[in-house]
Amino acid sequence: MKKQTFQTILIFTHFCLMMIVFGGAIMETFINFPNWFHNIPTSLDAAKNFLQARNPGQFFQTLYPLAILTGIAFVILGWKIKPARNFILAAIVLSVGLEVVTFTFIYPLLRVMIVDGTAVHSVEVLKQTAERFMTLNYVRMFFFLIAEMLSLIGLWKFTQHPAIRAI
Repeated sequence: MKKQTFQTILIFTHFCLMMIVFGGAIMETFINFPNWFHNIPTSLDAAKNFLQARNPGQFFQTLYPLAILTGIAFVILGWKIKPARNFILAAIVLSVGLEVVTFTFIYPLLRVMIVDGTAVHSVEVLKQTAERFMTLNYVRMFFFLIAEMLSLIGLWKFTQHPAIRAI
């Protein structure tokens, strides 16, 4: 296979995975989280009981690293395609930063609400934690949207590059 074919597969895979993960994050933010937090602690218990076989983390912790890795692979293989490379690289840096924020700030809040729950914390603490969680999540979603737009621009720059258009 030609190098351009690998580049094309990698950048399209990266973009598609970013879109899938972003769509999942939108669904979580506007469907699941409001249900989780509407009647604390009962709603948190219902969420905990519902998430027995699988949880959203398994989805995001699989696909998001794959999106980052395909982006890194494209940057390496498409290094000479500077316009696309720079946007994908920026998306990757932002995505890695979002992962650090998630593991550092979001997951501890989820632990308080879902794992510890009322066995360890008062209902008031759980409500305050849910508010902090949603605020951080909205900020995270804003930066995720920027990363997604950077990936889209990178894909567009790739398709417009003279070396690729000549194929």
